[in-house]
Amino acid sequence: MSQFEDRIQNILKEEVELPEVVSDKAGQAFLQIQQRKAESKQKHTGIRNVKAAVIALVIILSVGTPVAAAVKHFGLMDYFNQRENNIPQEAATMIVDNVEQEQLANEESSLVDFKIREYLYDVNQIYFVIEAKPTDEKYMLIPQWSEEGDPVEDLQIEGVSGMSIAEYAQLQGKELLHASVYVDIGGGSQSYDYRLEDDGTAVYIISGYNGVGTAQTEFTCDTCVYPLHIESDEEMIRDSFTFQMEATGSQTTLSYVLTDIQAAKALGIILDDVLITETELEIHVEFLYHYADGLSKEDIKRNDDIAFQILGDDGDELEATLNNAGWTEMLEDGSFKEVRNYEKTSLPEELTIRLRDVFEKESYGTIKMIKE
Repeated sequence: MSQFEDRIQNILKEEVELPEVVSDKAGQAFLQIQQRKAESKQKHTGIRNVKAAVIALVIILSVGTPVAAAVKHFGLMDYFNQRENNIPQEAATMIVDNVEQEQLANEESSLVDFKIREYLYDVNQIYFVIEAKPTDEKYMLIPQWSEEGDPVEDLQIEGVSGMSIAEYAQLQGKELLHASVYVDIGGGSQSYDYRLEDDGTAVYIISGYNGVGTAQTEFTCDTCVYPLHIESDEEMIRDSFTFQMEATGSQTTLSYVLTDIQAAKALGIILDDVLITETELEIHVEFLYHYADGLSKEDIKRNDDIAFQILGDDGDELEATLNNAGWTEMLEDGSFKEVRNYEKTSLPEELTIRLRDVFEKESYGTIKMIKE
């Protein structure tokens, strides 16, 4: 028996009063090591992974550090900071953490409690955090896109790595459950992020563009909970609840006029207008255009890959918002609208817009605008 395993046994034998969860986890770790040592030599790597998972526990107990540390709950500022997205202070003050929501429609039969933790809603962009807690401690939640063989790093559990999700769940003595959330905010796409907190709370960070175009206030969150190996959809527990989000902050129109659109005309693109609005969080740009009469199908197909990009003083495109929201859509009259969302910054008196093929990275020239 190794010195490492001796230490775990000593921990379990010491006449000190330890929290039950700590003793349980140390015991589980020891059993895991013994079980894996009896298996094929091909699984030595797995043994090292289990040992690594309990090293932190052994060190904590050895030095006498308190084990019942408070759980740090993840919020939007953590989300922005981890991605080095330094949102303006005026936008940070708009984060709301007291959210009005209804109960789940079938709350009594639910295995998971869902709650809106906080949100940031500036009319254009919406960011919000949903927390999910199992009603029974025997369950461990993973998102719908994860599988038991995936690396545990995908769950972004602080300080945990080097094993699969299934191995980590077994070490914790937990049964895996898929838990999914979906909120329709009207936009063409949404970004999802996930992490599992120390106390077993699953956290979903959802962001996207408010495609409704108005300050919608009531939203519906659809939830679904199900075991990993289901035989039919009947095993899925589907539910929903409504919650309230109020758009805050201001929206200002910046007045710019086009002064040179020759580069667009040379491609057969007629740029009708460029609308720029500014909020506390971002700069929202809409390029309105149509194709010239008589333009060939080949030229139209090529132009479909051309994007409008606002350049900064350094000649590079401005920084996109965190969820990189941008798209092109056809309007009812057959013209087009391309949307770009950029991080908040001070715009110059004269703007340069580059026409660039998004796949080939080829530049087709620039367009100029000047502030009125």
